Parts: sequence; C-alpha cells; structure tokens
Amino acid sequence: MYRSPSYNSRIVNHLDRGEHVRLVARQGSWCEISIPGPDGWVKCYSLGNYPLSQFRPGITFSFGF
Repeated sequence: MYRSPSYNSRIVNHLDRGEHVRLVARQGSWCEISIPGPDGWVKCYSLGNYPLSQFRPGITFSFGF
C-alpha cells in the first residue's frame, strides 16, 4: 500500500490474502483503501478482476480473492 496513488510514493502498509478492506476513494486505476493501521493506495486490479466502474467508495472487498 502506497501513501499516494503512485509507485514512486512511500510504502505505508501491506495487505494479507483474505483481508477485508473498505474502498475510500478511486483515482484513475488506483483505489484508496482503509484497513487497520495506516490507510493507503493500491492498484484497483489487485482487489479483484472487476471493471473499474465497480470500484465505488464504501464497498468492502476481500483482498486477493
């Protein structure tokens, strides 16, 4: 998980397979997610193989499934 929606930003947290995350925001192909610990940004495709239109704030995902 990155501090901002860029691979050049600092890594602030990590996700474990099966962890539940809440989508806070989306910017292009990046999703801001909330989990215990620092929140951060990941590429939306890492949350699942869904069309970008499915990634809307407030939705909960199970990471890696």
